[in-house]
Amino acid sequence: MVQQRTQEMEEHNRTWARDAVEYAIARNNSLTVRARAFYLRGQFREAHRLLTLSLSDLGEHTSRERLSRATTYLFRAELLAISAHVHLEGVANLPSSIRKIETALENVSAAARWLEPSADRPMWWLRLYVGRAQIRHEQLLYEVRRMSEGVVPGDWTYAQRSLWLEECVMDGLRSLRLAFDMIPFLNKKRESIEHSGSPLVLVEERLLALWVQLFVAAFGCNHLLVTRLQFPDLAARHSEATGWFEYYSSTKMMINDLKKNRVDPLAVLVTPDGFWSERWRPWCELTQFHVFGHDPCQIATRESDKYTSMLDEFERSPRSRATKGRTNTFTDDLIGIESFLLKDKKVVNLLWNERRESSRVAGR
Repeated sequence: MVQQRTQEMEEHNRTWARDAVEYAIARNNSLTVRARAFYLRGQFREAHRLLTLSLSDLGEHTSRERLSRATTYLFRAELLAISAHVHLEGVANLPSSIRKIETALENVSAAARWLEPSADRPMWWLRLYVGRAQIRHEQLLYEVRRMSEGVVPGDWTYAQRSLWLEECVMDGLRSLRLAFDMIPFLNKKRESIEHSGSPLVLVEERLLALWVQLFVAAFGCNHLLVTRLQFPDLAARHSEATGWFEYYSSTKMMINDLKKNRVDPLAVLVTPDGFWSERWRPWCELTQFHVFGHDPCQIATRESDKYTSMLDEFERSPRSRATKGRTNTFTDDLIGIESFLLKDKKVVNLLWNERRESSRVAGR
């Protein structure tokens, strides 16, 4: 049905377009819509072909032509992100899926270059920033899977990968910061908003949820970096762990001994509260998330029992789970922690209200 409609649209454009530029733009629109229908159904090869075809005859001088090119690159980034996940489930070729995610990020950067002169198109910039933050989150989860499966090049060092982690997380946080700046600030507490289904409300809730997801994925990735690369002997003793909870529980006692005896200062980074204070909070302050950096919801600190602490979720005993049909227990467990924190929107609503409260105090 979509293919038939887009073919009819293309025929209509060919007949009624006033000039070659208008026809190329209209043709691009119809082909990208058709391509998206294909890749959402898993027909990635045909979608790639259509997206490549949509750029032919398209110029790069007018703002409408540049916007068309930008949307094509954004669709291609989405295609690659979906393809990476489907490919991993089917063929289980992790390096190939990681490369797809990296290429998706390159396509988002290409879309940004084509959008640069178009400051009057805020909704497209918003899509770009949200998409970039989402891809960074996916990238962290793929790295968790790579390290948990032991698919790590022998020449990797903790210093190198720690720098990569910082660049990845900072880019994701910057994208969220820019996305927040693109949407109007509704100065109301969450419980006083009547139309909770408003698009702008949903967008801000999505950004707040992504901020939480980035933290969980970043902590999981950093924990594996420290234990696998900085303390390889420690990781070797627990190489049989089948999931995050079992691995974290088995390494926790030894890590506490390292911290107590001050054997290595990096040991503090393998606990949620230590990672938050030593790395996450400075990253938040550098990207102007000052309010969230102090952990207003007590996601990683346990100062009281007022809020749900992520420490309870990270540190509880390993659970017996059916593993049939699961792609990787480490990544699945981290995604489960994200879902736990975001259920009922409790944490999201607290972060929403904290933004309003900090704005009110600053305006006094």
